[in-house]
Amino acid sequence: MMNREIITRADFSRVSSALVALSGGVDSAVLLHLAKEAGIRVEAACVVSEFTAECDISAARGAAAREGVLFHEIRASFLEDEAISENTKERCYLCKKKMVALLLSLAETRGLSAVLEGTNADDGVRPGLRALQEAGIRSPLQNLSKSEIVTIAENTGIPVRPPSSCLAARIPQNTRISLEKLSLAEAAEETLRRAGVVGILRVRILEAEKDGLTKAAVEVEKEFMKPAVFFEEKLKPLGIKVLSIHEYKTGGA
Repeated sequence: MMNREIITRADFSRVSSALVALSGGVDSAVLLHLAKEAGIRVEAACVVSEFTAECDISAARGAAAREGVLFHEIRASFLEDEAISENTKERCYLCKKKMVALLLSLAETRGLSAVLEGTNADDGVRPGLRALQEAGIRSPLQNLSKSEIVTIAENTGIPVRPPSSCLAARIPQNTRISLEKLSLAEAAEETLRRAGVVGILRVRILEAEKDGLTKAAVEVEKEFMKPAVFFEEKLKPLGIKVLSIHEYKTGGA
């Protein structure tokens, strides 16, 4: 049985209607479920840009369909913004500011009084959080730990996907982001998933070599590490040279 005390710590006070921002992850999916259970009039939205992996868009659509709520895909181009494509330490903050503005605009158009997002108690201080706070975005799950959110998901039939992050996180800071690099990172991760890699997976795109190959670092959870030759063989057809393989550290992007 699910602990009802866990659920009651989700803070929906003074929220009568809301637009729930879906990322494709378990946190926002649980948030949507709890908001609906709380009797709030809800709609859902996902901001879709060059930084959004197709698997995350699909998961967001699925979460909205599961709850039977109206789903909006807000299309945006972040690479057109020079300050974002330069990929400085402010990139996440600038992206979140753009996303927040789009979500608030849609909420106003739809007559919804609040925008909700899925930050939890274990997320810590992240660059994008400042943009959310500045705009007054509500985070009802901030009193719940990740493990508690996963427990709710498992007890309500919500799929628990490995934590993801936007594709821009695959490009080293202060290295210009391009659509080609983003597409390559997404294709590399899809290739490894199809080859059986499970759990958290990141393919970090580093730099192009003179021979036409692109250097990359692969990060996976310790229990899913495979011999280096496995990753090299799977990614070489994509033009990727695996420079290193690391254990993914919890809390990374």
